[in-house]
Amino acid sequence: MILVCGNARGHTSAITNLLVDNGIEPYKLENKISEWGYDVFENDSLADFIHKKEKFNSGELILPDENKVIKHPFAVFFLDKIKCEGELKIIYVIRNVNDVIISSAEKSKKYNVEYYYHRYVESHRQIAATQYDVLPVISERVLQYEKDARRMLEFCGLRVDKINMKNIKPLRTRSYAEIRLRRLILKRLI
Repeated sequence: MILVCGNARGHTSAITNLLVDNGIEPYKLENKISEWGYDVFENDSLADFIHKKEKFNSGELILPDENKVIKHPFAVFFLDKIKCEGELKIIYVIRNVNDVIISSAEKSKKYNVEYYYHRYVESHRQIAATQYDVLPVISERVLQYEKDARRMLEFCGLRVDKINMKNIKPLRTRSYAEIRLRRLILKRLI
């Protein structure tokens, strides 16, 4: 099983799509962590939520021995609770810290930049503590350079002659200055 995790707004979807486009079948979690939804993690502080969710339903985080990919960014905070009947490989997606924080703050508007920074740092701490086989990938590089994409595919056990990157959209991240200017204009219009 291959688990793609990282931070929300960190290109985990694009990385998962790249894996699927190159031959790894997606795995659907039914009635499991995928149904929690991101708002579960945003309603309380992340630490409070993790402490409240000390126990999971029986079999809730047991993954079968299949060569499929599952994407759940927040699973990085529960790696010690996940069990796999076979080998579990983790692709930990890293995106530029400024882009993750600004994108998250702009999308949610519930929390400030400091909250998203602490969440970003905590995800790195969690991935460093896991016992599973982890390949950290920098999303911008994997989505732009075939060499990095090939390394990720080989980690997953795929050997392809030509990497299918046709569904990868060009990365476009707003700068901090663009976001501030947009907010200033919106405030003046309101």
